[in-house]
Amino acid sequence: MLKTYSVDAIPKTLFSRATMRTYRTIYFLPLMAAVSLVFSCKSPQPDAALKRRADSLDAQLKIAKLAQQQAQHTADSALRAQRIKDSLDRLSTAEHKEAPKAVPHYGPCPVVVKASYLTGGAVNKAIIVSLKNTSKKKIDAVKLTWTVYNHAGKAIGSSGGMAKKNLAKGRSGSYSWSVNAPNGTKAKASVAYVHYADGTVWATR
Repeated sequence: MLKTYSVDAIPKTLFSRATMRTYRTIYFLPLMAAVSLVFSCKSPQPDAALKRRADSLDAQLKIAKLAQQQAQHTADSALRAQRIKDSLDRLSTAEHKEAPKAVPHYGPCPVVVKASYLTGGAVNKAIIVSLKNTSKKKIDAVKLTWTVYNHAGKAIGSSGGMAKKNLAKGRSGSYSWSVNAPNGTKAKASVAYVHYADGTVWATR
């Protein structure tokens, strides 16, 4: 059996409190969803390209800083090396500076020429000189001069040499030098200068 409603009852049913809540739910929920969607679309999203550029810039700055530090380290090392070189150069200059010349002593020769003679053929000829230290000090160098004679006893040339070898007190030693004297048969040597191990010297007048 069909239920009938009066005309006066319809508006009350349509506009009842429960019915209005249903209307609000039906109409406002989609509207709110739409508004939320609009605002969410307008919200800025993270820019990956911008982040990559920022990271790249940061990396470049770090590389530049490291390069600057390395350049400074290289410059400091070069400066230290130059200072060391300058110090060594000054030391070398001081070491090689000529020492004051010792005043030579005169008097009897402190070295005796025991023998001097020529040896070898006409091409490869040498003079051999035997010396003895008759002084009371150690000798470390002796300068000699010599004259070469031919078979007739005529002098055909003169020369000299420095014997740089230690010769203790009372000790003897032999020294040799090559000479260009194809016709030489004998030689006579003499002492011109003596240098002692303590730095003093003897010389002829």
